[in-house]
Amino acid sequence: MVKRKTSTNNTSNTSRVRVRVRVESDKDEEILGTNKLELRKLKRIREEEESLKISFRLAEELERQELERLACVSSSFAACRLEIRAAEIFRKQAEALKKRELEKRLISLGYTFNPDDGILLHHHLREKCLENALGFYAILEEADIYAKHPQNLIENYRALAAGNVGYFFTRSRPNETQPHTSTSTDHVQAGHWIFGKELDVLHQGEKVGVKQLLEYCAAGAKTGYKIIEYRLDPCPDNLKDGPWFLCKLYKDGSYMEVQSSL
Repeated sequence: MVKRKTSTNNTSNTSRVRVRVRVESDKDEEILGTNKLELRKLKRIREEEESLKISFRLAEELERQELERLACVSSSFAACRLEIRAAEIFRKQAEALKKRELEKRLISLGYTFNPDDGILLHHHLREKCLENALGFYAILEEADIYAKHPQNLIENYRALAAGNVGYFFTRSRPNETQPHTSTSTDHVQAGHWIFGKELDVLHQGEKVGVKQLLEYCAAGAKTGYKIIEYRLDPCPDNLKDGPWFLCKLYKDGSYMEVQSSL
């Protein structure tokens, strides 16, 4: 009787162990299944991250290539602009030289440049202010005509100053609030310019500007040198570097003024 009870107890213990093992096995499988799912999710996340990294690297490479391409294009455009600018400068210099030679030849043949006031203002001065190309003309640029002695100006540009008459474009003009403007000189007696009154200039019946007579005096006496200064009135708007003035320099007694009377 005792032995049979022991056998029954052993059987019961074995059953409990089997049940426990089965339960633990089920838990392990559940945990393992959960881990596999998590591993798959983690693997998918890592694959997506790697894909994003590859996409970012590709985008960065494409951006770098595009920047290099744009830099090359920009450099090419800059080089083209420089070449175009250099060619334009060369063309203008060649045209200016050609004009100077033509002017000298025409003057040597007896031609004179003597347009009337309206043409000087409406065509030559207006086109100069607007920076448009001018055809043949005998008008020189002088930074500050009023700071130089008129005798020096005539002598320096004698090739174009037919009959002691010279035409000049300048951006500088005397201060009209002062009664006189002094000049610097080269081996000639210094003097100053005195102002006359302004008069309107008409072209085809319309006002195109004004002119003003200035006389050069030295040692308290008039020298005979005069300038008729022309300026546009009204002046065009939005001039990039400000207005130009046109000056006709001459000396009484050596030039018979036909067109301009002040």
